[in-house]
Amino acid sequence: MLTLLIALLSPAWACEPCPTDFELDVTQAAKEATLIALVKRAPAAAQPAPSPGHPVEEPDVLVVDLVKTLKGKAKERLTVNSWDGMCDYGVVIKPDDTKTYLVLLSWSEQHKHFQQVHQGCAPYQLPVVNGSVTLPEGKGRIGRLGEARGKKTKVDALPKALGLE
Repeated sequence: MLTLLIALLSPAWACEPCPTDFELDVTQAAKEATLIALVKRAPAAAQPAPSPGHPVEEPDVLVVDLVKTLKGKAKERLTVNSWDGMCDYGVVIKPDDTKTYLVLLSWSEQHKHFQQVHQGCAPYQLPVVNGSVTLPEGKGRIGRLGEARGKKTKVDALPKALGLE
């Protein structure tokens, strides 16, 4: 009985899906983004500690190192939204992950850090594999952490493929 009472009174987080009429494809997301860049996770010493009582062992924000900027301006090291409660709504790069990622982000004046473009209802984190990024064909969070189905695009050709030129 006590367990049930604790469960009912504990805060709960629900990861909300994106409404399909709100999702964007990668070129629409690129237009909306204030920063499009190649990034890597910064070293452990640069990372903030998880918030007290956080349901996962990752912090609310992640510190990343800028490798290359395709659109917008940012410092060499920047803070991005990562976890919201149990929901991986932002940029998630595990501590042992050394890959480079293409990220499409917007500045949050309220939170004073970058966050996923279009509230996460668009492709915003795509891995760079062998010098190429697979740009997803569909809308929404497609390809966020894994291999996307779509057109492989060399990093140097990304500005044109994303409609930035």
